Amino acid sequence: MKKTGTYKSVTEALKALDNGGRFYNLFTSGDDEVISLAEVGKVAGVVVDRQKSILFLDLSISDLGQKEIDVILEKMDSSLQSAWQKYKSGKFTPSEAVAGAGMSSNAIITGIPRLTDARSALSGFVLISILVNKVPVMMPVPITDEYDIYEIRDEAGSDAFLIAHSRSEEKLPEKAIKAAGVIKEIFTEEGETDPSKKFLEVLYYSEV
Repeated sequence: MKKTGTYKSVTEALKALDNGGRFYNLFTSGDDEVISLAEVGKVAGVVVDRQKSILFLDLSISDLGQKEIDVILEKMDSSLQSAWQKYKSGKFTPSEAVAGAGMSSNAIITGIPRLTDARSALSGFVLISILVNKVPVMMPVPITDEYDIYEIRDEAGSDAFLIAHSRSEEKLPEKAIKAAGVIKEIFTEEGETDPSKKFLEVLYYSEV
């Protein structure tokens, strides 16, 4: 999980995003008024993860007005526009996310997180990729072995949504944040999904 800021103007956003990509992106140029997936990936800190790049982009421009966002969208190349159409993030309050956030989709949930007793808040297994003889294999592990679990609420007494991030990361602040991540599902010991349990794996966040 990575704390990140949000752009406060379209000028700031374009300067950061139209960056030319990494040194090996030979066909990408900075300051050419075209934003590519490689350029977004450079700012997001990813190389080939299209879904995560779009998640970062959505969070980074979330404080801009719609007219400013439209300017950025118009400067996307065709590959970035295609990825954005496929992975663009739903934006929710915690109450809205309970019913509205779809499995495996990008989501940005705004609220105040509170660290919970993980074992009572969320039990079950998640699938993680590990290398076995240099081959990636998906293995089920208890969710509480991998994540700290939080309840996020928009106000006292509202419905809470469960969010999680790696236990090796710094704890989330107990203040209003935008938590950006992917909606994940829980598996039972029998390997079946539990449709009543879903959570947001937080990949980026910004303070409100």
